[in-house]
Amino acid sequence: MPLENNFGEELLHKIKDEKIQPKPRWQFLLKNYFVWGLGIFSLLLGTIAVSLIFYMLRYNDADIYDRAGGHLWEKLLLIIPFFGIICLTIFILIVLYNFKHTKKGYRYSSFIILSAVVSFSVILGVFFYAVGMGEVTDNILGKNVPFYDRIINPRVGFWSQPENGRLMGLIKAQASPREYTLIDRNKKEWKVLIKEVEDISYNSLELNQLVRFLGKAQSENEFIVVEILPNMPSGREFFGRFKNMPSPPGPGQGIKR
Repeated sequence: MPLENNFGEELLHKIKDEKIQPKPRWQFLLKNYFVWGLGIFSLLLGTIAVSLIFYMLRYNDADIYDRAGGHLWEKLLLIIPFFGIICLTIFILIVLYNFKHTKKGYRYSSFIILSAVVSFSVILGVFFYAVGMGEVTDNILGKNVPFYDRIINPRVGFWSQPENGRLMGLIKAQASPREYTLIDRNKKEWKVLIKEVEDISYNSLELNQLVRFLGKAQSENEFIVVEILPNMPSGREFFGRFKNMPSPPGPGQGIKR
């Protein structure tokens, strides 16, 4: 008992000497609300990441990569949406950390929390994808994020390698039924010549249309088209940044170089 009395007296003296004051209740509440708010916000971002993953998986063009060439590791980077998966993992870990630091979060095992968070993210993410959130997210990132074509959507970079027979960009002018001007991701103008393509309606290529070509670079700014590929919805807003660029001269005026 004396030990307990001594400890109590020492504690009281310490509180008195150091003028320790109890923290007001609102500070604890504010911290708790912040932890829950950050967790819910991270969970929401995780579900958006899931919708982006499904959107990217839908347009993976796996059947075209054999004709397009490239290394196996490049194709894996294009088929598997690593950016979305990494974002989802980060957000899930944030949710897990925050939940464990709530008032009663310590009672639950990390496995149970992780399973619940992943399940919820996937289910809600599929719903978000179904209502178009994956496409909206891709458009926002493509329009605003500088490194979109290198990290978020490496397909843009893959299809923008004219030296390897792949060219992607916006149609900016038409000089003849088989000659167009294209702006690539680096804002470089290409004279595109459609000579070896037989079954194609040239009227389907319109100004400011996003297109992809297989072929070969004839010179530094001239590309011979062998195959016109279907439009790739992902990355549309990234190239949309170039829509307001001045167009080259029209038919009869030549192609601006």
